[in-house]
Amino acid sequence: ERIKKLEREGVIHNYVALLNRTKIKKSFVVFCHIKLIQHTKEYLNTFEHEVTQLKEVLECFHVSGDYDYILKICVENMEEYREFMVTKLTNLKHIGSTHSSFMISELKNTTQFDLL
Repeated sequence: ERIKKLEREGVIHNYVALLNRTKIKKSFVVFCHIKLIQHTKEYLNTFEHEVTQLKEVLECFHVSGDYDYILKICVENMEEYREFMVTKLTNLKHIGSTHSSFMISELKNTTQFDLL
């Protein structure tokens, strides 16, 4: 009954299967910081629409600080990431610069929240 109530209230809005990235050949994790050339509403909207269409991008956050967006990208290896950068990411409109960081090891990755 508690689960049904959380579903009705919109607290639970989706169910997913958590996949083993190694088994599906997507264990190369990249955090790519993106800086746009301008911060107009048009540029933001265009970038956001285009980046959400890229299947390699699992997460995208609009952030404050030196960069405008942080993307979490999962691919098979460095070669596949290079291909993604050259053929897809750098073709998005309004990107001024990118900075990539590669995951060395994963210490914590959870989707769990404690509900009181």
